[in-house]
Amino acid sequence: MGKFEKIDDASKHVDEQLVLRGFLNSNQSLQLSESQNAKLIINTVHRLLTSLEDKNRQLENAHNTIEELKKAPKLVEIKESPQPSPKVPRVQPIQVAKPTIKNDRTAKTFQVKLNRLQSIIDELKWQLNFERNRSRRSLEPDITWNIQESIQRNEEPSPSSLEIVDQYRDEITQLKMELQKFLHDRQMISQHLDGVNRYTYSVEVLDVRPKSHSNVEKEEWSKWIEQLDKDDLELKELIQDWYEIVEIAMKVKE
Repeated sequence: MGKFEKIDDASKHVDEQLVLRGFLNSNQSLQLSESQNAKLIINTVHRLLTSLEDKNRQLENAHNTIEELKKAPKLVEIKESPQPSPKVPRVQPIQVAKPTIKNDRTAKTFQVKLNRLQSIIDELKWQLNFERNRSRRSLEPDITWNIQESIQRNEEPSPSSLEIVDQYRDEITQLKMELQKFLHDRQMISQHLDGVNRYTYSVEVLDVRPKSHSNVEKEEWSKWIEQLDKDDLELKELIQDWYEIVEIAMKVKE
C-alpha cells in the first residue's frame, strides 16, 4: 500500500481489500470516525492482509509441490542379468535394486509444512476478524500483539510548510533578485545588439546615417552602464569601444 495523504483514502483502500477477500460485505466498511488511533488501526489491518496474502502464496506453492511429487513417475527396479562363464558353473542370478527416492516421505514433509502454514493463516484470520469487530463496536484501541516498527508513529514532528518557507525565505529572495538582474541584463544586451545591427545595416548597406544607434532609452541605458562598473567592467568597456568606433567613423566620413 503506497502512502496516502489522507486517512480517509487509506481507510477506503483497506475497506476495498477486506471486501475483495470476503471479510466485509460490499455495503460494509470499517468505522474509524470515533477512534483516536485510526491510522494505527489501518496500518495494522493492512499488515495483516499483506501477511495473509504471503501465507496464501506459500500455501499454494506447497500444494503445487505436493501435486508434482504425486505425479512424478516411480522408478523401476533394474535386475542385472548374470554373465555366463564357461569355466564357472551357472549360479542363481542376483537381483540388484537401485535406490529409489521415497516420495511418500517427501510428501509427508511438505504436508507438515502445509499444516503449519494453514495454522498461521487461521491465526491471522482470527486477528483480522477481531480487529474488524472491535472497530465496529467503537471500543478503545488496544493492540494485543506485537507491532512492527514500520507502522509505529513517528514522534518527531515534521516542519510545516510555513516553517520551511521562513527557513529559506532569505535565500529565495536573493535568488529572485539575481534572476531579475540576469533577465534585465539580457534584455539590455539584446536591445543594444539590435541597435548595432540596425545602425550598421543603415550606414553600410542603405548609406543612411540614423541619428541614434541604440534602441535603449537614454535614462535606463545610463543607469545600466553605471551599474556595469560594479558587475561587469569588461562588458562596459566593450560597449564604450563600439560608441567610440561609431564616432570616429562619423568624423572620417565628414
